[in-house]
Amino acid sequence: MATSYGVEVMMYDPEKDDRIAMAAEIAKERNWAVIPSFDDAELIAGHGTAVMELVREVGHLDDVVVPVGGGGLISGSALSAKVFNPNVKVWGVEPAAANDAEQSLEKGEIVTIPSPMTIADGARVRHISELTFEIMKAKVDGIVSVPDEEIFTSMKLVADRLKLVSEPTGVLGLAGIKKLVADGRIERGSRVGVVLSGGNVDLDTFAACLAKPDDAIAQMQAWLS
Repeated sequence: MATSYGVEVMMYDPEKDDRIAMAAEIAKERNWAVIPSFDDAELIAGHGTAVMELVREVGHLDDVVVPVGGGGLISGSALSAKVFNPNVKVWGVEPAAANDAEQSLEKGEIVTIPSPMTIADGARVRHISELTFEIMKAKVDGIVSVPDEEIFTSMKLVADRLKLVSEPTGVLGLAGIKKLVADGRIERGSRVGVVLSGGNVDLDTFAACLAKPDDAIAQMQAWLS
């Protein structure tokens, strides 16, 4: 689709190549500027407006659950949420195969995953940045990870109940709620805000999601109700 607008698309192998390093090298060769996807203070501040709008619309929240890739969205969300309510808990959710942020917070240092292969392509980040790591350490209450199967279930639930097309990374927050409650991090009856962060999904992936057996969706609907 991007090529139809005259954009030059450069492909990379996620199992072998570092896309961030590739972008930096190309920018240097062509005298371009790299627009970061998460490692930028102004971008993080912009991400924070999502939770700001959420709180202004729905009022008090006990917990906020956010997808995690490079950490820009959850960093901005946490900073924003705690301005409105210092006691709010902010939780992140990653794919199990790409849980570098979860491991980083547990170990107290940035962890790199060489080949983070998951259906949630927006979270295929080898490691978070120093900036997002420091913000998450200070403001995020915890991160959990979920298998791709849970991500697919959440995509179909969002399509069925909200009539929205969501990408795998975008529904990570919803996919992680069950685990957060099961672990005792979120109490039943709490007011929980979930950030659904995107709808950039190809038709084949979305069709595979819709083909998922309805019993899995029914189980999740029953659990959430």
